[in-house]
Amino acid sequence: MGYHSVMGWRLVQPLLAIGALLALLACSDDSETWTGGGGASSSSSGTGASSASGTGGTIQPPTCSEPEPPVGWFAAPDGTAEGDGSIANPWDIVTAIYDPPEVEPGDTVWLRGGTYPGTFVIKQDGTAEAPITVRSYPGEWAVLDSQGAAEVVLQIYRTFTIVRDLEITNSDPERFVEKRATGLYVEGEGHKLVNLVVHDVGSGIIVNSGTPTEAELAPHLELYGSIFYNNGWLNTDRAHGHHIYVQNYEDEKIFADNVLFNAFGWGFHLYSDNDSRYVEGFDLTGNIFFQNGAGAPDISKLYDNCLIGHNGTFPVKRVALRENYGWAAGPGERDLRLGWVAPNQDVMLQDNYFVGQTIFQPSWTSITMTGNMLYGEVEGIDPAAYPDNSYRDGPPTENHIVVRPNAYQPLRGHVIVYNWEDLDEVAVDLSGVLDLGTIFEVRHVMDLSAAPVASGTYEGDLVTLPMTDLPVVQPVGEPTAIHPSETPGKAFATFLVTGCAP
Repeated sequence: MGYHSVMGWRLVQPLLAIGALLALLACSDDSETWTGGGGASSSSSGTGASSASGTGGTIQPPTCSEPEPPVGWFAAPDGTAEGDGSIANPWDIVTAIYDPPEVEPGDTVWLRGGTYPGTFVIKQDGTAEAPITVRSYPGEWAVLDSQGAAEVVLQIYRTFTIVRDLEITNSDPERFVEKRATGLYVEGEGHKLVNLVVHDVGSGIIVNSGTPTEAELAPHLELYGSIFYNNGWLNTDRAHGHHIYVQNYEDEKIFADNVLFNAFGWGFHLYSDNDSRYVEGFDLTGNIFFQNGAGAPDISKLYDNCLIGHNGTFPVKRVALRENYGWAAGPGERDLRLGWVAPNQDVMLQDNYFVGQTIFQPSWTSITMTGNMLYGEVEGIDPAAYPDNSYRDGPPTENHIVVRPNAYQPLRGHVIVYNWEDLDEVAVDLSGVLDLGTIFEVRHVMDLSAAPVASGTYEGDLVTLPMTDLPVVQPVGEPTAIHPSETPGKAFATFLVTGCAP
């Protein structure tokens, strides 16, 4: 499936190796130890249950026909260790994901809807041809909530696990702390994280693979279609906490079609501050990032939406950015920063759309740039040396609207609106995401729990989306942190489209 653009943005093929995973949000298709980010070990476990099997959670699926129970193993908030993993007698989540002998490569562990309080560890051994999948039950939504615990909410080890369609959060309202624990920590070969919602934790995700030794721990990772917001904490020096904090040495980390906004710190923080870790081998495609730093109250705000750099001597290299979408509040505000202190090697930028500062520092051996739209300050290069791009001193005059279907899930996608025409509403062609007769809902990504801004049965017509009075969720424990002046208002918006067959 190609990517469809309302404003004539060219069709492109997805750049990821996508497995045959066809699942809907609403209906089915068929002892390591780490001491960073608050500390966690293989003894972490979830306890208690807040609700019986049901929907629950942030994203409520559209109303669709009742799906047939899927094949696989089952866990529920009211499941038990004495269960047999069947839908009638489910396991508790700890039993289900911590290497039960019954679960084999190619199997799926389905989590019934509701909240699972505690911290959790996945230890499963799938294979490249038959990964093990952990995901929410069709039409339901599972929430993993650490509720203030010092350990990482979800740690993932072993090999070839797909974790998808889950919410990772920390409902503890205390944000002025020495450290707030990380949402996800990942080690192991071949893991994929798909369509997650990660919010109000410390850092969203940490992957330690930045040294020759650590590179063996997580040589390849794909993070796709996930939404990160309001992650971070406060201390006396500054706000802390980035959505994606990763180093890398060998192989490649793939980040595609994720949405990152309102971190307390940076959005993408692909960075190291010493010469023990490398920053190289990153592929960023189709990501959307805006207003990072805005989550923290009463502190200097608006960090870079995307930083890829090294505060030492190791050069940043093997970096590619394709079809990403950045937005900052003005042409002099921070959007993309490539480099930090170290001289750098090579970066490629193709068909990106960036509003705000684009900074190259301090020097690069090789920069390839084609097809980019850059509205804002460009520092560290001579734009005349890269003529195959659009550099703007003033804003465009026509709206730019992009619709990107989800490569893992039919009838799901993101809509990105640069509202240069200052319209109160925009008409969007969703034919690249929805089929005729699809029951659909469109939500403003800055508050997924709010009512849909549009819904109905798709009949092929343009769908009208509002650009005013859009809901914005505040950080847990900081109900006034994000001032209206710190939101995009009607100038920019991102929407999540979900649908299902009637």
